[in-house]
Amino acid sequence: MGHLRNQNHRKNKGFPKRRREGESGGGSGGMAIGAAAGAMGMATSAAMGFWALGKAKDLNDDISTLQGQITSLENSRVAITNPYAGATNLSNLITNEFANLGVATKASEFQAEQADISLANTLDTLRASGASAGGATALAMAALKSKQGISANLEQQELKNEQMRAQGQMAVNQSKLQQAQRMQDLEAQGNLFMYNEQDKRDMQKLNRTQALLDQERTNQISYQQQAMTAFGTGVGMLGDLGGAAMASSGGGG
Repeated sequence: MGHLRNQNHRKNKGFPKRRREGESGGGSGGMAIGAAAGAMGMATSAAMGFWALGKAKDLNDDISTLQGQITSLENSRVAITNPYAGATNLSNLITNEFANLGVATKASEFQAEQADISLANTLDTLRASGASAGGATALAMAALKSKQGISANLEQQELKNEQMRAQGQMAVNQSKLQQAQRMQDLEAQGNLFMYNEQDKRDMQKLNRTQALLDQERTNQISYQQQAMTAFGTGVGMLGDLGGAAMASSGGGG
């Protein structure tokens, strides 16, 4: 009987030892699974980080191209010009036509001719009729006065014609001056319009290109942030795996 009790006692002492061995094996399997999952997570984070860095680097070429386009657009903008630079001096069109009015000499010449004719006719009459000198003088004076009246009328008409011609020429000159001024104003307004429209078009191109550049820079910053987040996550996972390994090692001792 004593021999049987000793055998049973040795058997009972062996049961706890096998149970502890089973528990230790299960913990090692869990650690292996956790390590594999952590390694996979780290690899995924690293892959995401490098992908994001690659995308950010690829945008460098696009950003450089857009910056070059902006510089080219700025350098090729329409030059600022004076729209009135083509204006000319029109003072040569301003004239005083009344300064050219002449003296009515034709009437005076007609008067002198008529006086000579009148005097000759009077002398012929005197010779033919045998009249006295006093009668001849009176007749000559009457004829001269009549011719003077005709001469005065001719002088007035000639002066009026000169004035009308001068007024007409001044009106023509004024019209030419106004037309020349109008054409210069229209040309200046046209130049200003062309400048404004070209400058507006240039600014639209600049604004669109600048907007594209800003968007590309924003995208690049976003990719860089994604890369930093992914690498940070990977480093965190590495720290967790290290801590778990140290805890397992300490527990096993």
